[in-house]
Amino acid sequence: MKILVINGSPKGKRSNTYKLTSSFINGISETNEIEYEEIIVKDKNIGTCIGCFGCWNKTPGICVIKDDMKEILDKILWADIIIWSFGLYYFNVPGRMKMLIDRQLPLALPFMVSESESGSHPMRFDMSGKRHVIISTCGFYTARGNYGSVNAMFDHFLGKNRYETIYCGQGELFRVEALHNRTDEYIGYVKQAGKEFVTGGISSEIREHLDELLFPRETFEAMADASWGVSKETGEKEDETYIFTKQMASMYNKASYKGKDIVLEMDYTDEEKNYQIILKKDGYEARKDNFISPTTKVITPFTVWKDIAEGKISGSQAMMKKLYRVEGDFDVMLNWGKYLGSGRTNQKENKTLVDTEKMLFNLMPLHVVQNMKDDIPVADVLENVTLLFADIVRYTDFGNCHEPVEVVSMLMELFKNFDHATKSCHVYKVHTIGDCYVVMGFNGKVSMNERNYYEEAKNVCKMGEEMINIIRDVRKKVNFELLDMRIGIHTGTVIAGI
Repeated sequence: MKILVINGSPKGKRSNTYKLTSSFINGISETNEIEYEEIIVKDKNIGTCIGCFGCWNKTPGICVIKDDMKEILDKILWADIIIWSFGLYYFNVPGRMKMLIDRQLPLALPFMVSESESGSHPMRFDMSGKRHVIISTCGFYTARGNYGSVNAMFDHFLGKNRYETIYCGQGELFRVEALHNRTDEYIGYVKQAGKEFVTGGISSEIREHLDELLFPRETFEAMADASWGVSKETGEKEDETYIFTKQMASMYNKASYKGKDIVLEMDYTDEEKNYQIILKKDGYEARKDNFISPTTKVITPFTVWKDIAEGKISGSQAMMKKLYRVEGDFDVMLNWGKYLGSGRTNQKENKTLVDTEKMLFNLMPLHVVQNMKDDIPVADVLENVTLLFADIVRYTDFGNCHEPVEVVSMLMELFKNFDHATKSCHVYKVHTIGDCYVVMGFNGKVSMNERNYYEEAKNVCKMGEEMINIIRDVRKKVNFELLDMRIGIHTGTVIAGI
């Protein structure tokens, strides 16, 4: 399969659109062997069509202008799939790409045909087997209503409904590292679209994702306004730290409001700058003066908080390393994604985030869930069950010399890794209480008759070894060498009920 990308962006491979185009091609290449060529229009010598029609009547099929267009036309004839990649410039393609499009005239014959209502020319070569895709981003909150002139132009020389489109608004967000979770998600859908395109067409499910806004209009436009670095009220240049804080505030999800305003103060110690974000019922307010008493205060170097926002370091790791600290109500930190997340929840208010039954199957053995659904009392006696009991050595000492939030962060990091280990070791997590962690070898994924007692005991021992390795890593991160695990394993009869 031969693929030609015509990259019309003046930014070349640095363009936001090119990220989508690359992902689309990766999707195609996952299921097909491809030959790939790319034309970066800005780097080519392409003159303006002078309207002499020499390619029709003097040198049929050959332009009289001697530049790079002959090579480009040859590649268009070579390709099976042609991808037109560009950012929207003043509601159409960038100027140099329009010059390239104009210079395709040698591919057509001069005669008139009646295939189009407005008139058209037949092609000099057989182009019927070629497929075209237009991929473009624009700087508005939505692509809707902004590509009319683009569609009209491509309709004329490709034919109506004879090409596929991926148009995405909010294109500038693809270069913002702090938003990579959402933009990476969208790029993943573009990759799937590429995979589907060559096997019949983009599905309605993926098309729905591609047409969805990256962020709500209000959120995007607030971020876009702040990104210019000048005050909307005075026109004066604003400090980078304030721009960053305003963009962070613009992510506020009003649906998270709990009936009381949250006053979040950011103290950037390396820049000696303080700002407040007030999260209200009807929106947010970012302040650089006229402060009120904060409910939560984050004391941090600006560089650290920026790295956290961009995903270069996790918030919990940064706290354990004492790179920042928090004063006041810790709720906003524990629920940061809810308060200052993507703000996309209001687009799908009626969609359930977690399927209840699936969640229960992850939490309990299959037969227990089924008995609960059938209202049958659950009380089981199980033979030859291997259990692991573990608690943290020097946990009290650690708590005595660390802030409560640091203790919680340490436990979150530890138990998160333990939870991952239960999956790889094929054991079942019974519960955690304080610093105590309990698992058992019977994970409920097989019937009682299919149990392998020896394999279950072996898996529990493997889990114990993993827990020791994990706490060794965690104690290095928290710089507390006395931290360790006390682990006990026992095999016998147990009874459990609900």
